[in-house]
Amino acid sequence: MKLFSPIADTEMKFPKFHIWYYHMINTIREYGAINGSTTETYESLHKFCIKIPYRMSNRQNATSQIINTVRHDSILNYLKRITSSTSAKKHRQTLTLSGIKESFLLSDFNEFINEYKVTYHLAQEDEKAFDVLIEALNQYFDLIEGINDDDVKAILIKWYTNASIGIDTVCANTKYYNAPTFSNVAINMNEEEAENYHT
Repeated sequence: MKLFSPIADTEMKFPKFHIWYYHMINTIREYGAINGSTTETYESLHKFCIKIPYRMSNRQNATSQIINTVRHDSILNYLKRITSSTSAKKHRQTLTLSGIKESFLLSDFNEFINEYKVTYHLAQEDEKAFDVLIEALNQYFDLIEGINDDDVKAILIKWYTNASIGIDTVCANTKYYNAPTFSNVAINMNEEEAENYHT
């Protein structure tokens, strides 16, 4: 408090500073030293409860206008919260594929994988994913009635670098911003090792 005593007689020419001084001294007394989180909280409260409402006022009798604006906003937020039903909200799941890397026929799958392994450094999980992928494709095509081997071999596969599903992103690159990455999309669990898996 002695630190601020020379500016205490500024006749409130620095309102933000005086408001900070008024609230921070009590906060320091009650909770101890302030940190960045305390300061950021104060800054955001000052912005939404003082700065923005002040700019919305006509600067005559500003204090009462600020109080009315903040009260009005809090009432609207409260009404919005109690009237909106969370169960009524429907979340749409979006799927966006981008960055097509290559396309190949399923008959050339092994050739593509071998070239891909030579061209890119693959993590162990990526190599395992290729094995799981071909098994999953075989199981999928077994479920389809009326499809023969020639139809399966003629299927065109497009290889994308990433996919956005809803708000999540699935990466198909072994490096993302020059750091190793692996998207945990599918897990092929070995029943003998079930006790070793952690989630």
